[in-house]
Amino acid sequence: AESSTVEIPELSATWINVGQADSILLQSENGDNMLIDTGDFSDDGQVVLDYLNKRGVNKIDHLVASHQDSDHIGGHEAVIRSFGSEGIGEIYDNGLVRTTETEDEYLTAVSDNGLSITEVKKGDEIAFDGAKVKVLNPQSSGDSGGSGSDNDMVVLRITHGNNAMFFGGDVESDTGSESTIINANQELDVEVMDVPHHGSSTSSSVTLLDALTPEVAVVSAPYDSQYGHPDDEVINRY
Repeated sequence: AESSTVEIPELSATWINVGQADSILLQSENGDNMLIDTGDFSDDGQVVLDYLNKRGVNKIDHLVASHQDSDHIGGHEAVIRSFGSEGIGEIYDNGLVRTTETEDEYLTAVSDNGLSITEVKKGDEIAFDGAKVKVLNPQSSGDSGGSGSDNDMVVLRITHGNNAMFFGGDVESDTGSESTIINANQELDVEVMDVPHHGSSTSSSVTLLDALTPEVAVVSAPYDSQYGHPDDEVINRY
């Protein structure tokens, strides 16, 4: 299947076809780029790099890791090494470290290229051309649930004018992370959202959907997902 692009005025978001993984390219009307996640480690970033090359992207102004799972930062090393210190602007993650080979490679690539990582938490804002990028989660620096938990997910609400998009990584209702985000943020309504955790049955609660009321929701999962994503009940909720 082709990658899917959704547009709001002056901002587009493309869900790159990385199968059972996540990678989303946001582009402003003026050509600034934000890449949220980079697919699975099994692709070693090649699917993402091929797509970026096809689109003529020569700089990633903002590289975001929603969290450290290997199906979200699997291509971080390859993207960083391919674009180099001149082609990567800022790098953001939750500041936690996991002892996985995928993350070790990511952190080594950051170091080798003389780059640094900005740790983000609730309330932080990222300047992205004319858009307002607000960090909704994690709730505090490094103490929201332990390394790798869904409570440590970097969740973003990106607004341009009167339109907004929501990117929640793998946040779940079962762990309470969806409720925490809703309770901690008053303004959540969006036009477009990335369906959390690939449409897992443990995410996308009715409470979350009532808070976001999206007009468009995009699932990043293969048609033959071994995990049954997206779950039929979740699709019915949407």
